[in-house]
Amino acid sequence: MTFMAHQLVRRNDGRPWQDEILRIARVYRDLGIMRLEKVDAPVKFAGKRVIFMPNPFPDFVGCWHRNGRMIALEAKSTSDGRLGIGVRATGLTDTQCEALAGWHKHGAISGVLWRDLENSRWIPWTFIADALNQHKKAI
Repeated sequence: MTFMAHQLVRRNDGRPWQDEILRIARVYRDLGIMRLEKVDAPVKFAGKRVIFMPNPFPDFVGCWHRNGRMIALEAKSTSDGRLGIGVRATGLTDTQCEALAGWHKHGAISGVLWRDLENSRWIPWTFIADALNQHKKAI
């Protein structure tokens, strides 16, 4: 089992996968290929409480250098080899699907970078939309 796979089993909160994406994004930026940035959820402070607000953006947004096309992607990691669609606890939520569809509709490259215990995959929005149209609950 790889170190990353061990991290997924031990603590599957997505942070190790997002850190890996950021590491790769820095290389792409340094090579002049693209710029990709992590978008954290906005927060509001109420006394000593921190309230996480709805994030109007996917996990990462960026732009290709060669054509200026926007990139909008969610980062997901699972430990069971399945990526749920429209299922809050196990994958891509309905809200995230709606956001990716909207970005795609307006010309962005949108989709999911998904890692399970063994593989990493790019899943374009069009593939996810087809699965939803077929009433699939997971990929």
